[in-house]
Amino acid sequence: MQATVEWTEDRIREKLATNAVMVERSLLYLFSLQEPDEREGHVTVAQNGVGFNRVDAAFLTSVAKYVRRSTRAEGERMTPKQLFHARKSLRKYARQLARHAVAASGRH
Repeated sequence: MQATVEWTEDRIREKLATNAVMVERSLLYLFSLQEPDEREGHVTVAQNGVGFNRVDAAFLTSVAKYVRRSTRAEGERMTPKQLFHARKSLRKYARQLARHAVAASGRH
């Protein structure tokens, strides 16, 4: 039986710092939370506490779209520069990602 991992904010930040697959999956998850018009316009309009904030919306949306179009293997779909900046930006979304992990695991 496999041990259950508890996804705390700190653990998520640690994984984002070292795991490119985690960065890509987190980026795409947060991108999926954006409203359709926000995804299309590379902006954040709704202040709903999910997805990207206004400061990060343009950059992270463009990277998410780049990752979605890529045919490269998971964890290798960003350029080194994109990965560096995405890692830095995604750290602030650890709380959202932790909430998602808890909800997905069925532990409330």
